[in-house]
Amino acid sequence: SEEGMLMERMEGGGFRATCSLFMRKIALSSAPETMQFMILDELLAKLSQESSATLSQYLPILARDSQIIVIEQKSEVYSQLNCQRYHFFLAEGQTIVKKEEIKNGETDGGTGD
Repeated sequence: SEEGMLMERMEGGGFRATCSLFMRKIALSSAPETMQFMILDELLAKLSQESSATLSQYLPILARDSQIIVIEQKSEVYSQLNCQRYHFFLAEGQTIVKKEEIKNGETDGGTGD
């Protein structure tokens, strides 16, 4: 608009994707009889590290009364959260899964399962 900023100038699609997430959460919350569940696949991928870290602080608010699975490669997305992180990697022809508990950016070192 003439008075505000265009979304395209604010890291483009990343901010639009983030806005759409909030709108999905509102729509989901308006139907409490449905399963309150979302999967977010690299939602913040197009954002800078700083913007990703800032916007990730809203994830706990979005997760209230719902389950959210976040698939993300940027460590700053979950650096300030209390959550579980899973690493999947291939070793000797087998898929290995490592689970870590994260509390305010600190990990427990993880366990291989």
